[in-house]
Order: sequence, then structure tokens, then C-alpha cells
Amino acid sequence: MKKLVSMLLVAAMLLCTVGALAESNDVVLTLAFHYPDEYAADIIAEFEETHPGVKVDYAYLHITDEELITRLIGGEYWDVSLVPMVWANSELSNYYLPLGASEGWADQYYFGDLRSYEGQTYALPIGVVYEGLVYNQAVLDKYNGGVMPINLDDFMALCNTLKENSVIPVWCNGGSGWALRYWTNLAATMAENANYANDVALSRDPWAEGTQLRIANAFLETFAKNGLLEPDVVTGNQWDTSTASLSKGETAFILTGTWAVENARGMASSIGIDPENIKFAAFPYKNGVDASNPLWLRLSEDLFSAVSIKSEHPALATELLTFFCDRISNKIGMNGANKETGKPIEALNYLKDIDYYKLYSPAVNDGRIEEYAKNCGIDLYAYNNYLLDYVILPALDNGDANWEGLNEAWNSNF
Repeated sequence: MKKLVSMLLVAAMLLCTVGALAESNDVVLTLAFHYPDEYAADIIAEFEETHPGVKVDYAYLHITDEELITRLIGGEYWDVSLVPMVWANSELSNYYLPLGASEGWADQYYFGDLRSYEGQTYALPIGVVYEGLVYNQAVLDKYNGGVMPINLDDFMALCNTLKENSVIPVWCNGGSGWALRYWTNLAATMAENANYANDVALSRDPWAEGTQLRIANAFLETFAKNGLLEPDVVTGNQWDTSTASLSKGETAFILTGTWAVENARGMASSIGIDPENIKFAAFPYKNGVDASNPLWLRLSEDLFSAVSIKSEHPALATELLTFFCDRISNKIGMNGANKETGKPIEALNYLKDIDYYKLYSPAVNDGRIEEYAKNCGIDLYAYNNYLLDYVILPALDNGDANWEGLNEAWNSNF
């Protein structure tokens, strides 16, 4: 059955190519992405060279999810563009074309079936990342003998030492919403269970005492109470500020994806600081770590791109989508998502050789999670603003995280 699906997918792609060639006569396609156009310039040039008569207009969208949604709802569109993280899979068909059977795309791409609905994939991942701590090695050289802690007690002790020396231990980018999702994804890593996200989210009280979700989220409560976060956790769009602070050694750690390694190194270079100081490690969420008790390290999807339902050249736009996704990942610091042709980032190859790391990929989210999130206003896995309102701000106000309030809100789904 799997072989048959793959054959059908290949046949569909061939038909798509034939259709694309047929409509490639003085065609203009629009492509929108969240990196400056120099990242995409040679990819676009290659596509135009192999598709005579086609021109690709690039739009640099350095905007928030909310702004992107506003523009899409207002009728603006691009043939190929990013998909807002907060949109449920069930909403995608209102704006994007189905690409084909999700089973076939899952065979071809890591997370190729993640943005699917009723058996159809609507968007493809722009790359694959590891999730953990991006950190400044120079800070560790100065305050921890150059050693990245692999045990939780050592990590917390270092954070306190950094605070005493006026270094921000952890920058969480609390005001952005999207950056906080890594603190929820951490729960599945700590549970050492690839299906944990589904298991806990489909329960009535996912933040019950003792759950890994609560324990993972409570790191932010602890950091907030003890002055271990950045001074302003409310203001959004501080990513560049956080990477500049990290590069300068004013901040030690950011929990995020490995795409941020190249991003932060670029920031370091732009302000005249050695980019090689920026490195990556797994979050040390437990003690007693060794080869027999490894830290789990999450291999995860990043953002997704899709073809607009309004595209006048859907076959050609689909070809541009796959062409772009297959080539942009390495340029923005991600491993390739294409299982056959995707390349890993060389700077991260060392991760495979660490015997106290165990790589894992999370299970595809149960569709009910999106429904529940929409019903109660708590987006559990994509845009985690709830962590600011229920966890960080109460802790900064000398109180406790509102776990009961979170459970009550989630319980309204049942």
C-alpha cells in the first residue's frame, strides 16, 4: 500500500510538472517569506532559469502572525506564502489549496502530514530543527569553566551565579507568544514520550500537579520569581534585542530551535563579535544524565508554507513551493525536511555523536487539540500566550502561577 501511494504521488507530481510547463508563459508568481530577499535570491534565480517565461516576485514579510492573518482575511494573498501558526488545520482550506494525500507527503517530507485535514496536506515544512538551548560559550568560559551543564541542579546553580554577576540567565521573549511554545514542547521531552502532547492535552486537567506539562511550564514560574528572566517580558517583537544580548554575553541562554543558531551568529557578526561563541545544547531537565539515562532532544518542525487558493497558476505555484522548501532550510539554519534530498546543518552534526542525547520526533497532534484550544482561548502548542498571563506575570507579581485557572479553562471543553 505504501509503495502504491508513493507511485501515485510521483504520478501526480509529474502531471503537476506537465501542467506547470504548459502554463509557464510570461507568468508572474509571488512568494512571501519572513527572511530578507537575499536569502531567497539564488533560489528564485534557479527556479526562473529552469522555468523560462516565469518571474518570481519576492515579498519580505517581517510581520507578526496577527498581521499576516489580518492581511489574508482582508483578501491579500501570495501564490506561495507562510501559514499562520495559530490557524487550525481545519481552517486551511479557506485560504490554501490541498496538495494531495497526506500519507504520500509524509513519505516524502518529515512532518509532511502535520498540516493536513481530512486526508489532504495543505502546507509543507520549511525545515526541521532541534529544540533546546542556544547559548553563549564565552559566558560559560567566564562563569562555569567552559562547561555546558547536562544536569538540572548544575544548570540552576549556574543561572543563579549568572544573576549574581549581572548576566541575564534566560531570555524567554515572553511578549512574543510564539517563542513560549518551546516551554510547552519541553513537556513531551521531559516526559520522554513522543505522544505526550496528545495524552496530556486530551485530559480534563493537563496542568494537574505532577504532570510534565505543569513541571515544564513551572520553569518559567521559577525563573520569574527568582529574577532569572529578561527585565521586560511583556513587550513583543524583541527577538533581535534578545540575540544581540546573547551575542554580547549579556544573556546566557534562549530556549528555542536550532534555526536560531545561524540567526544569532548573524547578529553577532553584524556587531563585531565572534559568531562561533553561539552554540546549542539540549535543555538539562533532569539529574543523573549519562548514556544510560540520556536527555531527550526533540526533532521538530518549524513554520509551514502553502499555495494560495487564489493562485491563478496552482500547478506552477505548487512546484515553486516544493522547490523553495527543499532549498531554503539550510540557508536559514535548519535541516532539510525532504527525506531524500534534505541536508543537515554541518554545524550540528556533533549532536548525533553525543551518547547522552536521544533524538525523538513528536507524534502528529490529535485534531481535537486545535478544537479545544479555539474553544477555550488557550493555544496549547503553537502560540503560547497563556504562559505569560497565567504563569510569568503572576510570578513576577510575587504570586503563584494560576494552574487552577488553566485547568478550569481547559476543562470547559468537556
